[in-house]
Amino acid sequence: MKERDNFLTFRLSDVNELCLILFVAKPKIEHDLKMRLGTLGARVLMSHPAKGVSRKPILEILGMVSVDMQAIFAIARKEDAEQIIEKIAVEFDFDEPGNGKAFAVDIDGYLGAKGPLVEV
Repeated sequence: MKERDNFLTFRLSDVNELCLILFVAKPKIEHDLKMRLGTLGARVLMSHPAKGVSRKPILEILGMVSVDMQAIFAIARKEDAEQIIEKIAVEFDFDEPGNGKAFAVDIDGYLGAKGPLVEV
């Protein structure tokens, strides 16, 4: 793994398997979250506005069940994904309702699937 233009890049020989990690978080933490992911060895692929469902009773009473969120897609080595999610969850208070969620999905190891994401 090496750093290029403030992004971590992966050499094919360094990567056994990759995980796609989806973070759904408040828009106000997007920049800090993306910067922190870079320091943890993840590479942000894209970020996109999304809508979330409020779990706060007061908002439900007011009829405000839809809240603005940000979906952030990143990749990381499979062996790092769980640790990255745990660190982000702690640092950004994901245990508090409405602060965020994270999910990891294995990307299969075929060159065609991971080729565009790594340097040879």
